[in-house]
Amino acid sequence: MSIREELTELKMELISSLHRETGFHNTINKAVNPVFDKILSIVERDKCSSKPSLSDKWVSVGDRLPENNKQVMIYSEEWGITFAIMQNGKFWDGNCYSDSEFVENVTNWMPLPQPPSEAGEQRELHKQEPEA
Repeated sequence: MSIREELTELKMELISSLHRETGFHNTINKAVNPVFDKILSIVERDKCSSKPSLSDKWVSVGDRLPENNKQVMIYSEEWGITFAIMQNGKFWDGNCYSDSEFVENVTNWMPLPQPPSEAGEQRELHKQEPEA
């Protein structure tokens, strides 16, 4: 059941309960409906603003390079999307940590997200995975 459906069900329960207690049908509907519309609006706005993201966006290497010794996600046509470490203006392969393997023709990079702070956050991520 979606949040919208749950809130609509809750609204109907509240209206029904208030109708039974007071008998004022039209007045209650006029009072409750705008409040629930505002709640739905807030939920929708929050849902849109709290989508997970790695940082914000890909950064063009022409605009800026990451800090030295910092692991980032990169994109190059040859390697696709992979991890690398910035070292003296070059992207070193972040998967093997070799002194000789650097990635050429990188066009964009992105900072990595912060790791989960608690085990509970990891469990929440697994709950959100789509069912097969």
